[in-house]
Amino acid sequence: MTGILFTGGGGAGNEAIYRLWKDKYNLYFADADIDGIAPAIPQDRQFSIPLANHTAFSESLAALCRESGVDVLVPGVDEELPKMRTVQALMEKVRILVPRAEFVSSTLDKLEAARVLEKAGIDVPMTAPLNLDSIAAFEFPCIAKPKHGRGSKGLRIITSQKEAACFSDLCSISSEDYIVQELLKGDEYTVLVAADSQDRLRATVPVKVGMKRGITISGEVVDDSAIVEYCQRIHEGLSGSACYNVQLMKTNSGRIAAFEINPRVSTTFCLGIMAGVDPVDLFISETSGPGLLPIRTGVSIRRHYQNEFDG
Repeated sequence: MTGILFTGGGGAGNEAIYRLWKDKYNLYFADADIDGIAPAIPQDRQFSIPLANHTAFSESLAALCRESGVDVLVPGVDEELPKMRTVQALMEKVRILVPRAEFVSSTLDKLEAARVLEKAGIDVPMTAPLNLDSIAAFEFPCIAKPKHGRGSKGLRIITSQKEAACFSDLCSISSEDYIVQELLKGDEYTVLVAADSQDRLRATVPVKVGMKRGITISGEVVDDSAIVEYCQRIHEGLSGSACYNVQLMKTNSGRIAAFEINPRVSTTFCLGIMAGVDPVDLFISETSGPGLLPIRTGVSIRRHYQNEFDG
């Protein structure tokens, strides 16, 4: 049975991944905060690892993979992704479900991601560094957010030139690196994109977001050929590989534009599994055929909270 280790083990979707795949794969989950891993995951499947910025991170993660008989490593934390080359060099046979380094570096930087998408002829919201000169080209309201970041952390809606000036001054004082982005109105989608071992696009799972609080709280897998075609263009234009996540808006006029690309699995990875897609099997199989796989639409997710007490 193939062994799979997910980092970011305390993520919202991992309890579901364990429940859906526990009879198919040997599953392990690692996190710098092991107490954040869902109690539904057995303790012998939980591991503590250093933070990505720790000098022992790469060796510790590689050693854990070797000792646990891991065949596939699935990183789930942005800060870990630039370290994956080093981790890979420490392991002979373990494969890492992450796009190539060039794709990772260009998409982790939200400003660079907008530039490379635009260069590939793919529609994106207008995006620029946050300063008084650049913001003059934007209509209000617009969005200010960190150039590097995740989970909507630090995101702010800017409603006026005066507010933009104040926020820009604050960012300069704190040395925060922000961008400003066109605010599109419409429906938000989070899309799982999965390729096979030869980098051929095999699955695209569009999820229409119902509620979001940093992560998707509720959403539904939908059949939308325009979104599928848009993500195919991203995969071809940016030389996509492995598995990654596209966050986009579809406006009332039908415009589709990606506002972020996460070069890793997202918290809605579990919904992709429910839709009938197995990105790990696609990634490691040498017999995968061409063409997009059919997906199960109408599958939805609704996240709830569980309270655990000690003492």
